[in-house]
Amino acid sequence: MVKIDKLFYKLDKLLVKYPNSKIWIFLFLSVVFILIGAGLLSYKENISIALWNSWTYFADPGTHVEVNGVYLRSVAVFITILGMVFFALLIGLVSEAVEDKIESLKEGKTKVYEENHIVIIGFSLQTITIIKQLKYTYQKIVLLSHHPKQEIEDILLSHNIKDVICRDGEIDNIFYLDKVNIKKAKSVIIVANDDGLNMKLILLLTKKLHLKIPITIEIEDEKYKKSLNLLEKDYPNLNFIYTRQSLARLLALSAIYIGVGQTYDKLFDYKGDSFYLIDDISFLDKNILEIAQMINKRLIGIYSDVSQSLVIDTNYKYQKNDRVLMLADNAKFEIVKNNYISKQIEFKELKNEEVCLIGMNEKKEFIVDEFKNRNIKLNDNSETLVVIGKDDNEVISNLILLKQNYKNIFAEVYSSDLVEILSHNDINDYIISSELVAKLLVSVAFSNEMNLIINDLLSKGGNIMYVIQVQKEIDYEELYFSLLAQNIALIGVIEENINLHPKKILKNQKLIVISNKG
Repeated sequence: MVKIDKLFYKLDKLLVKYPNSKIWIFLFLSVVFILIGAGLLSYKENISIALWNSWTYFADPGTHVEVNGVYLRSVAVFITILGMVFFALLIGLVSEAVEDKIESLKEGKTKVYEENHIVIIGFSLQTITIIKQLKYTYQKIVLLSHHPKQEIEDILLSHNIKDVICRDGEIDNIFYLDKVNIKKAKSVIIVANDDGLNMKLILLLTKKLHLKIPITIEIEDEKYKKSLNLLEKDYPNLNFIYTRQSLARLLALSAIYIGVGQTYDKLFDYKGDSFYLIDDISFLDKNILEIAQMINKRLIGIYSDVSQSLVIDTNYKYQKNDRVLMLADNAKFEIVKNNYISKQIEFKELKNEEVCLIGMNEKKEFIVDEFKNRNIKLNDNSETLVVIGKDDNEVISNLILLKQNYKNIFAEVYSSDLVEILSHNDINDYIISSELVAKLLVSVAFSNEMNLIINDLLSKGGNIMYVIQVQKEIDYEELYFSLLAQNIALIGVIEENINLHPKKILKNQKLIVISNKG
């Protein structure tokens, strides 16, 4: 009994080590059974006839019915039983192999053979929004996550997303990266939500796989910025978005200037107008106002190749390698001649001079620093409330605990589901941080130049978006050129939603603008 157990143990080890050895074992056993049968039959028959008869008895149970003689019949029945057992086991083996293959296909264990596709590595709050944004312009998306494939597909289906190719596995393992055919991809977006893992992936994709395609990565902490900047010089295909400090700055500005948060969300959404960088030989040696008079689209400023910053200043003239930042529904433009005459326009800046900040998360210290840098007082009795939290549950909890009425309430939320729950009485403005980060990642993935604009708008010392008010009714185009002459770029009007295409500006209407206020 012990010897049989040892035999089965060794057989088990063999099958584990060599999974494909099952078929060879079965073939070997079939030959052995047929030879045994032929040996037994050879006492009464010629060896060649015995081999053939042994095979027929083994393969077809019905062939032994015409055999005569007790000995030959006994041997034939014995061989037939061996054959029946063998083929029963063989059918089980084939059935298991087919089942394993179907399960393998279901679990997504096969390699992806797409080309020019976009690979998303990791699954987080941002991933759903990233996929939805990509779907506006691109169809072939492959998602690699450590979560089970079926679980991810169910989540995507709940958001009405059906045609994303999903694979599961270790996202920092070359085997699984190769499975999504990453070397043939058009672009890669990494949303691992772990800076350490992100750093490992960056080195893996650049140093090990030598990818030259655009790679866009979310980095939370700017402590890695110096080392990543050095890496970026060797690999210009890398695009980093530093989210913690950038979001903190945006959260603070959105609380100071109510309406700014939703404007950013709208501008980086692929459903409407977006930022585009354009160039043309005719722009050379002209300032932003002169260029704006030349083309049929709305200009924001000139991106200087020398200073690597967005310049909204009529004293600056377009130089070689500079580009113009345009706000439009596409990147096409025509050379025209506008005859708008700019006038000096008086306006009032609308800002909250003090705020009450409640809640806690990893961005709070940066938000407080931004308020201090802009001379905004933190006052528990302020009429403007800023609500933050580590997740939506904390934000809801903080809103429930409010004991007084506030004139303005601004909140950072993490999913659009919460926005649908909260009424306009609960909050005046908000940022869905996960969705905004996702939109920024997609913008950069499609055009790495957009990272230059994002860094300018969301970095300390760059241009900022804020809110003003004019004291009279005025034509939109007239106001646009008049403000541009004063080094201010007009974006749109705050109504129930942000209107980027108003025809008329009403008296005391709130306007979203951009200029360099540091």
